Amino acid sequence: DLMHFTHFNAPMLYFKPYVVTIHDLILQRFPTVKEALFGRLKYFLKNIGYKIVIRLVVSRAKKIIAISRFVKNDIIKSFGVAENKINVIYEGTPSSVIASSARAGRSNPAENLQNDGIAALSLDGLGTPRNDENLLAKYKIQKPYLLYVGNAYPQKNLARLIEAFKILVEGGYNDLRLALVGEKEYFYRKLREQSESIILQSMVKKDQMVFTGFVPDEELGALYQNASIYVFPSLCEGFGLPPLEAMARGAPVVSSNATCLPEILGQAAHYFDAASPADMAAKISEVLTDESLRQKLIVAGFEQIKKYSWQRMAEETQKIYVNCARC
Repeated sequence: DLMHFTHFNAPMLYFKPYVVTIHDLILQRFPTVKEALFGRLKYFLKNIGYKIVIRLVVSRAKKIIAISRFVKNDIIKSFGVAENKINVIYEGTPSSVIASSARAGRSNPAENLQNDGIAALSLDGLGTPRNDENLLAKYKIQKPYLLYVGNAYPQKNLARLIEAFKILVEGGYNDLRLALVGEKEYFYRKLREQSESIILQSMVKKDQMVFTGFVPDEELGALYQNASIYVFPSLCEGFGLPPLEAMARGAPVVSSNATCLPEILGQAAHYFDAASPADMAAKISEVLTDESLRQKLIVAGFEQIKKYSWQRMAEETQKIYVNCARC
C-alpha cells in the first residue's frame, strides 16, 4: 500500500510507505504570530510543532512532490533532502476562458477585451458574472481600480501595496481605486487600521481604498475582469495561484519578482521589487499608461495558464505512485 498525504501535516505514527506534497515552507520564513499574549504563545508552540512535523515527514517519505522548483530547492536547503527524492509537479489552473474563446471561434483571446475588462465569458466552476456594474456597486468598487485577492498575512506585503497606491494617487492618479478582497480576519483588520492612518496623512480619499471582505467564487470573476490591473505584491509563495486565476479571467498582472513567481508567471507578468513601494508604483504606472503593454500581458496570460493542467498534474502524480510501488 502507498499513501499520499497532500499536506505536510501527516500522522507522526504512520509508518507505511507514503508520498507527501509540500506546498511551501512559508511558516519557516514568516511565522504568523498575532499580538495578543495568548495568540503569541499559541503560534510560538504551533511553529515549533510545525518544524518538528515537517522535518520528520520529509525524512520518512518515499517521495516528495514540490509544487515548484523554488519549493524543491527550499526543501533541499532546509532539510538536506536528496535532490532525486523530490519531484516537481505544477498545480493546475482554470482553462475555461480559453475554451470559451475557442468555442466562439476566436483564436486570439484579446478579441474579447472590452474597455477596462473583458466581455462576459462562461467561467465553468469559477462563476459566471452577469451584471458587472451592479456587482461592482455591491462592493462599492468604482473603475478604474487595482485589484488584490487573497489573505493579508505578513508575507503578502499589502502594507507596501498601500504605500505604492499612495504614491500613485499623489503622482496624479486621482481617480484610481484599490480593491482588497479577502475575509475580514485579524490581519485584514490590522491592515485596515494601518490604511486609515495612511489616508489621513496623504491625498488618498477614503472611498479610493475598498476592503470588500469575503467575495464568493461566483462573483470574483467580474472583479477580475473589470480590474485595470491585478497586483500581487507577495514576498514569498510556493506556487502563486491567484495571479494565474487573474490571467485566466483576462486581467493584466503586475507582480513581485520574489521566490517562485518569475518561474510560475514567466513573461506574462510585469515585475517589481517587492521591497520597494516606489518600484511597485512605477511598474503599475507603466501598465496603466501603456495600452500595448497591457494588451501584451493579457494575451501572454492566456498563453501562460495553458502550461498548468490538472490532467497533466494527475498523470505525473500517478507515475510517482507507480515508481514507488516498484521500489
